[in-house]
Amino acid sequence: MSRSISKLLIICAMIVLFPLMIAGTTLAAYYSIDATVAVAVALDRESASADAYANVVYDGKSYSETQISKSHTQTITLRATSNGYTFQGWFVGDAEAYANASEDVEFVSTDAEISVKMTDYENLLAVFEINTYTVNYEYEAQPNATSKTVTTPEDDDEDAVSRTYDFGATLPTLTYSGNEYSFRGWRIVGDTTGTVYTTANFNYTGDITLEAYWQEMSKIIVTYYNNGTVLTSEEIYQEQQYTLKDVSTVMADASLTEEAGYSYAWTDASGNVITEISGKTENFNVYLTRSEISYTINVTTNGATFNGSETVTGTFTISGLDNILAWAETSSWATEYSFHHVTALSYNSVEYALDETGLTNLANAIITANPNGVEGTVSVETVIDEYFTTTTASSITFTTMLNVDGDGYVYIYNETSDEYSAKSDLNNGNSASSTATVGYLLNISASQTYYTLNNGVYSPISFSKLIIEIGTTTIEVQVDLNASLNDLIENILSANNISVAEAETFTIDSIIVAFEG
Repeated sequence: MSRSISKLLIICAMIVLFPLMIAGTTLAAYYSIDATVAVAVALDRESASADAYANVVYDGKSYSETQISKSHTQTITLRATSNGYTFQGWFVGDAEAYANASEDVEFVSTDAEISVKMTDYENLLAVFEINTYTVNYEYEAQPNATSKTVTTPEDDDEDAVSRTYDFGATLPTLTYSGNEYSFRGWRIVGDTTGTVYTTANFNYTGDITLEAYWQEMSKIIVTYYNNGTVLTSEEIYQEQQYTLKDVSTVMADASLTEEAGYSYAWTDASGNVITEISGKTENFNVYLTRSEISYTINVTTNGATFNGSETVTGTFTISGLDNILAWAETSSWATEYSFHHVTALSYNSVEYALDETGLTNLANAIITANPNGVEGTVSVETVIDEYFTTTTASSITFTTMLNVDGDGYVYIYNETSDEYSAKSDLNNGNSASSTATVGYLLNISASQTYYTLNNGVYSPISFSKLIIEIGTTTIEVQVDLNASLNDLIENILSANNISVAEAETFTIDSIIVAFEG
């Protein structure tokens, strides 16, 4: 073929194909234009049931709300599907438009499945209404009742014979105080499937009359064990709330002795202490366990201290006495006076020495008195040996100091007789307990006015000090008349390093009571 002919053919082909190329491009552009349809679901009210749903199915997927974008020339198929709701129809518009529509809503279709062109609607709403049921009742209010109740069991219905429920609403529950039966729910009279309902999720097309379903409970056995040995057993109903037998009674019936200082209880297989069970559907075992009781002692210290504290408590068990055996450390106890010592603890008027044997005996006495434990604390008190329970002065004289002019006597004025009498050796031999005051022993008072006689004139004088003679030792003591004799003795012993044998009586050979003006 010549070159001229080839060129001619090419030119002819271009003349034919070029218009076709322009037309094809135009058609592709036309078909590529997209349209969008917003699809959503509208409900008159929500169901309480998790099984309820209302959706639109498109392209095999379910939606409550979606936007579909396709070529404007295409047709799509939508299908309304639900459970617990009834489909009403397809509404053109969104949820707000539907809410503002009149009661006579117009639907473009009431068929569940609809095919529409992409250019037909911008918004399409699948409208559903919740299923409602008018329910009648004819039931036994208690198991084995001789008559049936036809009014509704709802508290707010008074004598109504029917009630309307939304799909998924909770149905009323009947109560029974016994253990032989359990209320399981409601059955529809005439429903051969025997379905039991606790909510209004009815799958039934006829009239609904409910009857109560009382299920007779099966029995289980509660077995009581001790170290693998069966103590007793009892048959009870499944799911029954059951109080376990008294531990002491079961032990006594089985000739088991409760040991003092131990508590006894029932436990489950996991070791949890239990007193009752409920909701059990299978045989159940309980086990006898023993544990040591913890006792807490509170010591009334009577002013003594232990390790510097007047608050003394200790906890012990029958095999763990370490906390109270620490009290045997006598050096840790202290008293106000050097001649006082804590020697024992008293419980129920019995004294127990502060040593290992005494404190062990104390613990045993507490356990014996309280074999099953005690609420709160056990009170004991310290026994303090004061050594000197009586203070005696064999001679008490009264004298004025040298800086007081006078005849050396101490006088007391008697208003009744208008006379002055000399106070000399008036209280010789007076004795008192160590908790009495110095003034009591001396028979003088800080509130009393005393006098000295000088040239016929009585002049007031005041108490100054005591001159104490113990054997060959003479001690001058400044002391308050209101101080206790314990204070005086402590002053004498500690200040002058006097060693006195431990005895019930502390004897002072003489006391000179000195005054000054």
